[in-house]
Amino acid sequence: MAGLTSADVGALGANIVDLAPTAFAALTSSQLTGLNTAEAALLTSAQAAAIVSSQMAGISSADMGQLSTTDVTTLSTGAMTALSSAQMAGLGANIADLSTTTLSLVTTAALAGMTTAQAADLTAAQTAALVSQQAAGLTSANLANYTSAALGALTTSVLAALNSVQIGGLGANAANLAAANITAITSAAMAGLTSLETSALSTGQISNLTSTQLAGLTTAGLSGLGANITAIGGTAFAGFTSAQLAGLTTTEAADLTTAQASVLSAAQIKGITSANIGQLATADISVLSTAALAAISSTQIQGFGSNIADIATASLSALTSSSLAGLTSAEASNLSTQQLTVLSSAQIAALTSAAAAGLGASVTALSTAGLSGLTSTQITALDVNIGGLSTMQFIALTTQAIKGLTSATIAGLSTAQTTALTTGQITALTGVEISALGSTQITALTSTQIPVLTTQEITELSPTQIGYLTGSQISSLTNAQLSVFTSAQINAL
Repeated sequence: MAGLTSADVGALGANIVDLAPTAFAALTSSQLTGLNTAEAALLTSAQAAAIVSSQMAGISSADMGQLSTTDVTTLSTGAMTALSSAQMAGLGANIADLSTTTLSLVTTAALAGMTTAQAADLTAAQTAALVSQQAAGLTSANLANYTSAALGALTTSVLAALNSVQIGGLGANAANLAAANITAITSAAMAGLTSLETSALSTGQISNLTSTQLAGLTTAGLSGLGANITAIGGTAFAGFTSAQLAGLTTTEAADLTTAQASVLSAAQIKGITSANIGQLATADISVLSTAALAAISSTQIQGFGSNIADIATASLSALTSSSLAGLTSAEASNLSTQQLTVLSSAQIAALTSAAAAGLGASVTALSTAGLSGLTSTQITALDVNIGGLSTMQFIALTTQAIKGLTSATIAGLSTAQTTALTTGQITALTGVEISALGSTQITALTSTQIPVLTTQEITELSPTQIGYLTGSQISSLTNAQLSVFTSAQINAL
């Protein structure tokens, strides 16, 4: 056989079948370059089985396409290890005839030569036989063309070896990945999933994803989950980063489960937009942790809207002063009386005057500690609503806050409230406030309170107001106070 040229081999024609398998195996790759397609189609299964790796380079892709089904099934493992990408493509639909054993020996380069039509012809048994070392040869286009059974048969070792480009090419075929095996996909590969792939995933597949895998998703991939985001368990949900959660759609935010909302960390919640916070369900808001609430920004807090009332009373104290500075008037008006009772002085002090005004008559629900946080501008904004405070609450107001009382509030003070004013509060009254005192308030001042009025405050009392003083009150005036009386005031006594 050594004397035959490639031309001689090509001239054998139908007589090629007469070559014994051993004789055929003795032909060199150079000699086999003369093999034509007609001859290739006539090869016996025994001859095909005799082909060795060193001969493969001489067999053209066109010749490979002429091999019979029987020939393909009998190709040796040695021959398959030497299969080229062009020869792989040349097999055509006959690729389905390769045994699982021989297919598992094909190189990554050869696998990369497979056409999409051939990929669609692979059986589940064949793809199940692929090994991790071959994964690099599986193109994204071919993976997308696997049948549902073939894709579902890929082993965990192969799935673990796929990269982001391969995973990202699955398209809608991602729905056919075995739910039990999907956990094998690496976090790096998960980054390749687009919304097209994630929108195709079933709840069964999604529920098996781990926190590590989810951390690899892009915002585009996350947005594709849609309503199926509810399938992610709480533990797995904790794997998302703040950057990823910034990509949540409003629909997804509205669909979050309480198990997911309850595990939101301080770092994660920073990524949730104010618009999405506004989409959180009542149950979700009620289970937000104190750590998460403490991380809410002044912009995010405005997203709660009327749902601010759903924050658990026991957790409300976690809101920082900087976040409460963003509270709107409408939100403040929606705070429940139970919530108001737990707000600290620092939290109250952080409210804008508009937000404080939003408290309205509910200001009476504040604790004495909370009331001590009210500023003069907030007091002014609350106006006559301050009049609803009890005497014990009223004396909790700081001397600085007292300066914010409006004339209407001063004029509306009850006898009990006036009598309860402390020395510090009395001396803090401004000229406008002093001028607003009516007969009810002036006659309510005790003999202990009268002497603490500053000389400046005495000068700001009108003769009419002086005329309201009772005999016992007049007798409690100090010499210093009397020394600044004007003649008009003296005449009014």
